[in-house]
Amino acid sequence: MKIAFTPVVYEHAARFVGRTPWEVSREADLMFEGHRRAYLEYHHQVIAVGIDIYNLEAEAYGAKVEECEGDAIPAIHQPLWTSLDDGLALKPFDPDRDGRVALLISVGQRLKREFPDADVRIPVAGPFSIAFNLRGISNLCVDVIERPEETAKMLLRLAENQAVLCRAIAKAGLEVAFFESAAAPPILSLRQFREVELPALKRANFRTIRGWILAGQGRVREGNRPHGARRCGAGQRADQTTVGY
Repeated sequence: MKIAFTPVVYEHAARFVGRTPWEVSREADLMFEGHRRAYLEYHHQVIAVGIDIYNLEAEAYGAKVEECEGDAIPAIHQPLWTSLDDGLALKPFDPDRDGRVALLISVGQRLKREFPDADVRIPVAGPFSIAFNLRGISNLCVDVIERPEETAKMLLRLAENQAVLCRAIAKAGLEVAFFESAAAPPILSLRQFREVELPALKRANFRTIRGWILAGQGRVREGNRPHGARRCGAGQRADQTTVGY
């Protein structure tokens, strides 16, 4: 029986080059070598390129990732948005210029050339996972309670914007590792998930697929659904999708 579990290496890759996660997250050569050595050690199913994957999109939108010491994982300490309204008219970022998106894609291409038979993917976050960095998790939870309709619209905007990133990844010949780990209990109740998050999550999946097709890839692999979620079967409603935590 095949177990639906995919282990991946993120900040642990820094161990293989003897540098901190912060240093490896900022330097293409270190990131490539860390993931290369990790794959030679573990031969894991998916090479998911990155160190601090939850910061990628938020940083591209303009949030600041704070430098950290030792084995700590880089994080965004100050939310970019002062209110929910800041996210309602958000424009897509440019994968070629903004943040470290281009760096991760270039490292992914190098790893694919190094290991042509490996499954190399760029992590792509779901809308709620992006929003908790841009708005701050406490503020976002309050928004879900006090302004659920506007929060749902903001999440839809973030989901739609991910099409640009997916097209850039597909154009580079790589695949998407889609995850939405933040949208889970106890952060969201089941009712809140269905009413506020699920419409955006469906849109994110559609945008991911559409981005691949428009880029000429024409196919989507199993890993392009939300991380920790099970695929809806023939007799299963879409709102029964569950997200792991």
